[in-house]
Formats: sequence, structure tokens, C-alpha cells
Amino acid sequence: MFSCRSFAWIMCFWSLLFTYTFLTYKKFSNKITVIPLITLCFAVICCSALLIHANVVHHTKTIIWFSSWVVVICIGIILYTLDIIDDVFINIYITIFSAVASLFWCVASHAEKITEQGLHWYIWSVTTIIAITSAFQSSSDTAIIVYIVNCIIISLINIIYLFYICKVQPSGNRRCRHWWRIAMCFTLSIILLIGSLLNKTKIITTKIWGEYILVFEALLLIIVATDSLIGFHQDRIYAQVSQQDNDVL
Repeated sequence: MFSCRSFAWIMCFWSLLFTYTFLTYKKFSNKITVIPLITLCFAVICCSALLIHANVVHHTKTIIWFSSWVVVICIGIILYTLDIIDDVFINIYITIFSAVASLFWCVASHAEKITEQGLHWYIWSVTTIIAITSAFQSSSDTAIIVYIVNCIIISLINIIYLFYICKVQPSGNRRCRHWWRIAMCFTLSIILLIGSLLNKTKIITTKIWGEYILVFEALLLIIVATDSLIGFHQDRIYAQVSQQDNDVL
């Protein structure tokens, strides 16, 4: 589960992402718009360095994976914002590196033998959705189609995994928590898919699409915050139960 310190870092990362989206929506100059992305890169590297320095050995592979993936994606978005690469390339770029990161994530997850696989899936889904969201300002038809395909893929993967959990995981609190996370990620991907389809068919304007993404990112924060608060509550309950068991012994 998340700790208070982890949630503070999440808020920091989200604030920078939201700032970038807002500046893009308001059509600020490219040099100003990339500032939050550059800051995000340094913030992720700083956070990772602090965690590794704190001897979080069990999660070292995860930390390296996450920080590397975020920096690579940020570099691509920076290049796109500065008009060095086009919108088709950035969407394909995000797809390829997210796929590679997903494979490494699976390997690292099993290698570290972390028991709660639902948390791994949740982190992967949320970060992939964020990566897709960051390329929202695509203008060409090809780029928008790639964007839509990415939304469809993440939606299908989540719904397939949802059925998989129902089939193999025994009922209980862990299964409910797992269900909640997958369902929320699936809901987010569907919302993003609907918006991208409306944008592609010109039912909504480019301006409304930008506003749609801003609201979407706010919804994303609410979901992550809710999951974090549930985690805080459960951690306290587990700690109390553990203490009571020790008192009995």
C-alpha cells in the first residue's frame, strides 16, 4: 500500500503533469511548456535516488524501471513539444517503449517475488494511461488512430485480466482490492477511448478535447487518492490486529 510520503511524491508528479497539460491547452510557448516535463524528469530521478539511498533493496528493480520509463517518455514528449518529432512518431514511440517497459515490469515483478501482484498491475495500468494521456494534442488522422488503438489495447488487456482474476483468485479482501484497481483502470481507459473517438469524429472540438483531458487527469488523481486513503486505513487496521495478536501471545 501507499504511505503518506509516497502519496506526497505522487501529488508532486501529478502536479507537474497537470501543469504541462494546462500550459499545452492554453497554448503557451514551447519553451515554457516543456519546463514541467524537465522538472518531472529531475523529480523522478531525485525520488529514485532517495529510495535507493534508503536501501529499499527489495524494490530496486522496480524503482529503476519506473524512473527509466518516465524519463524516456518525458524525453519523447519534450521533443514533440519542441516540434522536433511529429505526433505520429510520439504515439508510436510511447507504444513501443510502454510495451518494452511492460515486459521488463513482468520480469522484475516475478524476480522480486512481491506477493501482491494486483499492486503491480495497478501501477502498470495507471502509468500506461498517463503516458497515453500525455500525447493528447495529436492533430493528424494517423496519430489519432494510433492513440485510439492504444486506448483499445489497454482497455482489452484490463478486461481480460479482470476475467482472469475472477477465475483464478479466491474470494476475499485481496480479491476485492484487486477488482477495484482493475475496474478503475478499465474505466479510465474507456473514458479516454470515448474522448479520443469523439475527437477523431469531430463531435468535440480541439478545445473541448483539451478540457476533457484536464478533467480526466483530475479524475485520475481522485482515483489514486482514494486508493491511497483506503491503503492508509487498511494499514492501520492490520497494524492494530498485529499488535493485538502480539499482546495475546
